[in-house]
Amino acid sequence: MNRKIMWTICSLVLITSMALASCGGGTATQVPATATQPPIVGNPTNTSAPQMVTIRWRTRPDNQAEQDVYQQISDNLSAQLASQGIILVYDPAPVTGYEDKLKTEYSAGTAPDIAWIPGASTADYAQLGVITDLMPLATADPTFKLTDFYDAPMQELQNAGHLWGLRPRAHSPGR
Repeated sequence: MNRKIMWTICSLVLITSMALASCGGGTATQVPATATQPPIVGNPTNTSAPQMVTIRWRTRPDNQAEQDVYQQISDNLSAQLASQGIILVYDPAPVTGYEDKLKTEYSAGTAPDIAWIPGASTADYAQLGVITDLMPLATADPTFKLTDFYDAPMQELQNAGHLWGLRPRAHSPGR
């Protein structure tokens, strides 16, 4: 997968997560445990057919309305990325027990590909070795600029030359 697509997906997921998280309020909504991941599809004998890759991502929505917004964003992005062989699957989790569930899934090898993690918990996940250091991708991408991200949260997400996450700024016209 090329870097531009990965940065776009990560940025959109993070921008949306942070924008909705700042809205606050609401009550926790239990999400049924029946969320399924579509199978990875493709025809390995026909090299002209694109190999489909499924990316499962998760947030911790505060209520059903927020979950519905994330689902719509995921569906829209997935439709746009399908021609490039990418399927997005939104896998929401309830507020209560979110990190316990996520850590259990990491231990079992069943965690989503992209997950919202509270900034204060980043070091814990890095120490467990379950999150990806984005610094090699960032330094390889000439368009990547740390100044495009919020200073204070980005300080939580960096340690000893590693970059464990992103907190994008909302881009305003003329920036």
